[in-house]
Amino acid sequence: MTVYRAKDFDHAVDLVNKILQHQGQGHSCSIHSKNEDNIMRLGNELPVCRVIVNQAHCFATGGNFDNGLPFSLSMGCGTWGNNIIDENLNYKHYLNITKIVKTIKANEPSEDEIFSSYWKKYPSTDSTIKALVDKYAENTPDKTFLIDADFDLHISYSQLKQDIILLGYFLNQNGIKFNDKVGFLLDNSYASVLLFLGAMYHGVTIVPINILAGNNQIEYTINHSECKLLFTSKLYFDKFESILENSKASVFVYEKVEDLNCSVEDNLNSLKGNLSSDTPAVLIYTSGTTGLPKGVMLSHQNVIAGGTNTVLAHEIAPNDVSLCVLPLYHINAEMVSISSALVSNSCVVIISKFSVSNFWQILEKYQCTWFSVVPTIISYLLNDNFDVSKLNL
Repeated sequence: MTVYRAKDFDHAVDLVNKILQHQGQGHSCSIHSKNEDNIMRLGNELPVCRVIVNQAHCFATGGNFDNGLPFSLSMGCGTWGNNIIDENLNYKHYLNITKIVKTIKANEPSEDEIFSSYWKKYPSTDSTIKALVDKYAENTPDKTFLIDADFDLHISYSQLKQDIILLGYFLNQNGIKFNDKVGFLLDNSYASVLLFLGAMYHGVTIVPINILAGNNQIEYTINHSECKLLFTSKLYFDKFESILENSKASVFVYEKVEDLNCSVEDNLNSLKGNLSSDTPAVLIYTSGTTGLPKGVMLSHQNVIAGGTNTVLAHEIAPNDVSLCVLPLYHINAEMVSISSALVSNSCVVIISKFSVSNFWQILEKYQCTWFSVVPTIISYLLNDNFDVSKLNL
């Protein structure tokens, strides 16, 4: 939040404190300051989970002038708290670009650089999801790409590609063509990750649908997106049956790869097209806080930029193992967890839903080296007395 009318720092802290007490505690506040006392004061006095110090306004999946990555999409940080602010990144988010004071030496571009040629030093990628999957399936076929912790299922890069090809036959036999849209109402699993990446691989736009959005918004999203095929589990088919039966999309109950029962003898001509970095990849909808949900189209370039930004910001290497607990319909899970794992040729562990009771055990079992969560989850974890010294974080 930005405090515009504070008389001084004391007044600003008082205003923010009152707003947090009224609107709800536990999220984030940010400060641009060289005053160490003021920085520490926010952490000690305000009821927030974290204080972001001297960092860019948008800190989700966007590129910025610090890391040289192309601009991507930021979805804010509040769908779990029902207070999201959604918009595409633009110049206003980069007027006060700074660094994290305690960890990175400041090297801010000048105003002239910001508005002229600085970002041009870092050209956008011309790669696609298909190119990345093909590359690592060939170069590191036996390396584990994903672990579905609910079933202790280990998926290699070669197995991922094999299953993606199978998905292509299924899409083809169900009338899906290049640039068509398919959606999903699913919990996290290997099956949902396969669908997320596999649709993009074949030039089909994937539409993740928020299962917590409510009936009206779910119905609107399905119809507005013009999905031709919707994948959902039996649980959500039963829960949203009236909506799904009246939608224009065909509905397929899908919970595991084996459900893709199809012939592999047909050709995939209907899915052939001019796949490029500009091809539409993900159509993600905002939470609809101020009205109907708004669809935001991301290209292959955007998706890869989101993953690359995470890889560089967190120095992720091929031997890293991340844990994904946020839902795959959320931009964080899509970019920070899944896209970054693919971009870095590393491994991601996925669980269907977050649970404090098994979070640390899963981190320990699979030797996860990092994870990404929202502040609300951190507040839950801080109340758990697990000995984190045995972890490889």
